[in-house]
Amino acid sequence: MHGTNAIESAKSLEATLCTHRSATDEERCLAPAVVDGIVRERLHRMFLAPDVGGHPADPLEAIASYEILAGVEAAVPWICWNNALVCMFARFLEPAVRKELFSHASDLFAQSTRPMGVAVPTANGFRVDGRWDLVSGCTHAAWLMLHCRVAPSKEAPSAAGDETRFVFVRRDDVEILDTWNVGGLRGTGSHDVVVDGVDVPAGLTLTPGPPTSESSAPIERVPVMVTMGVGFASQTLGVARACVEASLSLWTGKAGDDRPDAYRSIVMHEAAVLSARAHLMECTEAIWQGACAGEVPQATLLANAYASADWANEVARRVVDAMYALGGTRSLYTDGPFDRAHRDLHAMLRHIVAQPLWAEDAGRVRLGRAAKDPLFAL
Repeated sequence: MHGTNAIESAKSLEATLCTHRSATDEERCLAPAVVDGIVRERLHRMFLAPDVGGHPADPLEAIASYEILAGVEAAVPWICWNNALVCMFARFLEPAVRKELFSHASDLFAQSTRPMGVAVPTANGFRVDGRWDLVSGCTHAAWLMLHCRVAPSKEAPSAAGDETRFVFVRRDDVEILDTWNVGGLRGTGSHDVVVDGVDVPAGLTLTPGPPTSESSAPIERVPVMVTMGVGFASQTLGVARACVEASLSLWTGKAGDDRPDAYRSIVMHEAAVLSARAHLMECTEAIWQGACAGEVPQATLLANAYASADWANEVARRVVDAMYALGGTRSLYTDGPFDRAHRDLHAMLRHIVAQPLWAEDAGRVRLGRAAKDPLFAL
């Protein structure tokens, strides 16, 4: 590994990402050299305990690395971040299964949290069928973690209602449909996938709940959903910060009329990004300190982090839109930084993690009420 921490790991890949940006766009998935770099630096194994092959990064280093990468090529931290959910959900697997699942250091994962498939109980596990959309990184994945509704069968006639389960399916058992024809996050390769009657052993399925992992690593105790939230927000801030830097470069030494309105807009939006980042990091650090101390995070601590992530996403949207407008005709060119940032950022903000429900629950908690979403404290 080149970098001694996740931040150095991310910085070591910057030149590679720039070199292969066109290939990533043209192929609508990460270029092979970029995938090799991710694997070499183990950025696909953050939020996994080191004793199972995880990157030794703490959450602050991890989200800082996402920010750096997003400023160069947003598709890269998006794939790493999608792998992070699998790494955290692996704590709900039996230890021996998890060890085997992560035994090959070069394996990447893809996942879908949308319950678009059906898992029918069998004598040894589940028979899985379904089609999932927006499965980022599926073309590079060795395994896919897919969310299913559990249907009744003769082995489990009472299975019905709201019961769902995540299943792990090998890439060879999945058909990828070429559906990812988009502008923003083009390099993520978020195609549809189809599973047709695949038998999955019970051990390769999970329902989030009390961890079954025996690891005592603090990274195993960080809550899942809020960690995904702050990891997402670090990426939107990375895109926004790169957009500000592009504006600074464009306007530095620019001849012509004096534009005090442009100057003020650039520095004020830069300040907004830096302020939102500081609050995001502060909230993340508070959760990490609690995990290191073996504490269960208080609901108000989670609420603060969810709110900081929601605000960071809103700041990123305002900044990118403002810099895009300020770029004038320069923003029209698809090979320029403003169009790219605008496309990527607005594609990112369609994700469930960026929707208002998390901050709405944060508000409920801060007002002394209970969160509605059962995943709020997961």
